[in-house]
Amino acid sequence: MNAMKHYHAGIDVGINSVGFAAIEVDSKGLPLNILNNMVVLHDSGVDPGTAKTGATRLANSGTARRTRKLIARRRKRLQKLDRYIEVQGWPLVDFSSLPDPYTPWKIRAKLTQDRLEGEEQGRGLSIALRHMARHRGWRNPYEGVESLHSPKEASKQFKDLKDRVTKVSGVIFDEDATPAEVVCDIGLSPKQRLRSAPSAKYKEGATLADEPVGGKSKEGLLGGKLMQSDNANELRKIGIVQGLSNEKVNEIIDQVFASESPKGQAGKRAKKDELPGQEQYVRALRAHLAFQRFRIVAAVANLRILEAEPKHERLLSQSEKDKVIEFLMSADGDDGVTWSDVAEELGIERECLSGTAKRGADGERPSSFPPTNSTNISIVRSKVKPLIEWWRKASDDEQAALVTALSNADELTDDQPSAETVRQFLSSLDEQSQEKIDKISLPKGRAAYSVNSLERLTRRMLKDSVDLFEARKREFGVDNNWTPTPDSIGEPVGNPAVDRVLKIVNRWLLAVTRKWGPPKVVNIEHVRVGFTSAAQTRKYEEENKTNRERNLAILEELRDKYKGLADEYAKQQDQLNAEGDKLAAEAMAAQAAAEEKLRQQQASQPQSQPQSKPSGGGSSTPARPSTPAASSGGYQWPVSGGTITSPFGWRVHPIFHTKKYHDGVDVSGLPTGTPIRSIANGYVTKASYYGGYGNCVMISIGNGYTTLYGHMSRFAVSNGQYVTKGQVVGYIGSTGWSTGPHLHFSLIKNGRYINPMSIF
Repeated sequence: MNAMKHYHAGIDVGINSVGFAAIEVDSKGLPLNILNNMVVLHDSGVDPGTAKTGATRLANSGTARRTRKLIARRRKRLQKLDRYIEVQGWPLVDFSSLPDPYTPWKIRAKLTQDRLEGEEQGRGLSIALRHMARHRGWRNPYEGVESLHSPKEASKQFKDLKDRVTKVSGVIFDEDATPAEVVCDIGLSPKQRLRSAPSAKYKEGATLADEPVGGKSKEGLLGGKLMQSDNANELRKIGIVQGLSNEKVNEIIDQVFASESPKGQAGKRAKKDELPGQEQYVRALRAHLAFQRFRIVAAVANLRILEAEPKHERLLSQSEKDKVIEFLMSADGDDGVTWSDVAEELGIERECLSGTAKRGADGERPSSFPPTNSTNISIVRSKVKPLIEWWRKASDDEQAALVTALSNADELTDDQPSAETVRQFLSSLDEQSQEKIDKISLPKGRAAYSVNSLERLTRRMLKDSVDLFEARKREFGVDNNWTPTPDSIGEPVGNPAVDRVLKIVNRWLLAVTRKWGPPKVVNIEHVRVGFTSAAQTRKYEEENKTNRERNLAILEELRDKYKGLADEYAKQQDQLNAEGDKLAAEAMAAQAAAEEKLRQQQASQPQSQPQSKPSGGGSSTPARPSTPAASSGGYQWPVSGGTITSPFGWRVHPIFHTKKYHDGVDVSGLPTGTPIRSIANGYVTKASYYGGYGNCVMISIGNGYTTLYGHMSRFAVSNGQYVTKGQVVGYIGSTGWSTGPHLHFSLIKNGRYINPMSIF
């Protein structure tokens, strides 16, 4: 290691490259020197050869690795068979020393027809077994080798071969004819092809006599592989003719058709559940239905519905939860599922559904889309008809067992419920369906918890109506700070593009750390697509384009739908405005008439009587008289007792919970029926129900002033009536937009609301 440096590391992750910089800084963090800067280009998740397909180097190397493993397993299997043959005392014959390529077929046929003795029998069995082990045919991988111990009906492939040979040679075969007997009856020469090349398909009517292998022809009578059961039937016939016991024949079958499951190896390396008391369980596959249901329930637990009357948020009811969970678990459409779809399923508007952006299971990032059963979608989209039909009818245990069987990480064991049922189903599928099933891409990786923990957490979230965080505390007693241990740095995450970038970054950080010590600060800058393959990026772009087009279509539809409503609304608004202008004019006229009557009334009174006249002074901070009293301007407070609970001016509305201007004062603390008195002499201009004011009385008191008394339980005056100061005009109530018994008192001057406390 060189001298330790005080430096900052900068990493910039792009779509096709990763940029690095190591900058030496002083104690204040100011740059002194560039220690290292470089750019590493990568293939962005596409085939480096074509730059078109989504096959990455990792995928290509994975294919090559699996091929190498397959070859190695085959070599190991053949070596094991050779050791078995040597133990029996039979010679190992070099096939290249045989007269022609079809000699092993001829020996196999002879063994099914004639009893051989001594060394001849041992030599014949050795050649037959080694040849059959190299051309043993296909067996459903979900059937064990013990399934070959019992005779089986000839496969469709073998029946087709016999039919084609009959057409060529005219030979009609017995029901118990074996593959070797059929092949030998063809009369093959060393230059003729038995099996079609992988690039060719069998042509109806083709014959071997005029299709020499030495030319350009690639066609043979046998279009594909035979079944292992056909060769096993031949071994049983050989055993009978050669005098071998049934136990010996089964022993030979086990050696010839032995296979090693490529599954289950990853399960041995799976980490354990870290929740208290769950350490004996391994973490569940993400493809497991328990995890799929868990992540859906975790999202549903965060959902809230906005209610309008009264306005509040509520949790989903149990029936609503069940409906959403069932909807998301069974969703399998190609268009994907949105939160709008969930809202529609609940029968509400999308705006009334909240909690859709909460962090999900295992700390997953919030998504603009709800979680769905990814395993169900993968199987339904496989287009394997018998598989889809079976899956939709299967029980939960059967579906779980099938997921295990299809997974490359776990192996289906006999102690798992419905294991035998699944094996029988998979065994019933033909080779073509099996090949399609092998290509199904189930969700990769493992969850943070075991199946047992996932099921317990799911039940807890549903039973207690709590989120994952609270359910984990209640079910397992962990504290607020507990989290699963994250995977170590360098472990594959399952996304080839991300794994590639992480490997590049890891190598650079290790290199600079060895040279100058660990950096004091690491700054990472990236766009999301920097951790996404180019193929995936193109997919996102196409999806976004589709979504934009769909949204535009919906927008146009809404415009057409609501255009007529908007026109009707505008018409109604014009009518309401006209009616409002009419009512305002009538109110002004009524106020003017009331004031004229009031002037006439005052003129007829002796001059010794004081007239009500506003002072124009006073404080905006209300004084609250406990008894009806006159102000300095001669006005009387409208009620005895009570407290001003809401003054004049801006406030949060108690019903609508929005900021609104309060055009008066509210006096509370008085029971329903408490008398309300006029603050001055005047004429009643309104005594009726008046919108949010409820039962309302308005009185013109002269000099451009009008008083308003709202939310009354009942009236004591009528419209047009003359009232005197202190006269009861109504009684405390809670009509209109009210949360309880109180008086709303407003003062209006020349058509404008002012602070009523200004005259007291």
